[in-house]
Amino acid sequence: MKIGLLAGEGLLPFAFAENAKAMGHSVVAIQIFAARPELASHVDKLLQIPVGQWGKILSTLQQEAVDRVYMVGKVPKGLMYTSMEFDARFRQIMGSLAARNDDAVVLAFIADLAAHGLEVGSQLDILEPLLVRPGVLTDQAPTPEQWQDIGFGFPMAKGIGRLDIGQTVVVKHAAVVAAEAVEGTDEAILRGGALAGPGTVVVKVAKPHQDLRFDIPTVGERTLQYMVRAQASVLAVEAGAVLIVEEPQFVRQANELGIAIVGVSDQDGQAGADQ
Repeated sequence: MKIGLLAGEGLLPFAFAENAKAMGHSVVAIQIFAARPELASHVDKLLQIPVGQWGKILSTLQQEAVDRVYMVGKVPKGLMYTSMEFDARFRQIMGSLAARNDDAVVLAFIADLAAHGLEVGSQLDILEPLLVRPGVLTDQAPTPEQWQDIGFGFPMAKGIGRLDIGQTVVVKHAAVVAAEAVEGTDEAILRGGALAGPGTVVVKVAKPHQDLRFDIPTVGERTLQYMVRAQASVLAVEAGAVLIVEEPQFVRQANELGIAIVGVSDQDGQAGADQ
């Protein structure tokens, strides 16, 4: 199968390309944000077209005759508020939206792809092996109090996901000190640390009705870097629903930093809240 990869920033597009090639697919990648020329060695063809040039992206995917399109990697939620140049097609799509929450925006572009004969596939077609497993992943486990914060934070994170606001909350002493919105997870982690000081618990989940074609929550080395800056102690992610990029290295680095990483579920969260 010939895949069209719309690649955002971060390491996830690299992992996607490696897995897709290992499965026997050919990959034409279009970097739509944050050029990373080194992706070229992982794909069959690499192009760079800013996401604001949506009409050119559409025509390129059609010219390449891809069988399926995948949207992988981070594109900042605040992009629409920047000075990036947007073509007429991009402005037309954005202008048609009554609301500009995360899902509404991406679904509008997916619908436009479909209108041009381009199907968007589930990220898990290729990335399912990266889903976090349940349990404590690191040498260090959360303390009983931190488990309580995980249990408290899990339904809160699900709640903001249900409202399509974000996927992450930062908790300390059974209080949400930061909730992710348009600024993204990294900045929410920093804000939580600035407000509550050292020892916060970061809880990241999938939305209750997560569309698997985009925005599957992901953690990686960058997440740990921001946790260090915020002096956060625990990262709890929803098992079977959150992706970990380069898990062995991720866990090893967390061990070196003294950060506890756990994969949790609804049941784990409830158990933590009851402790």
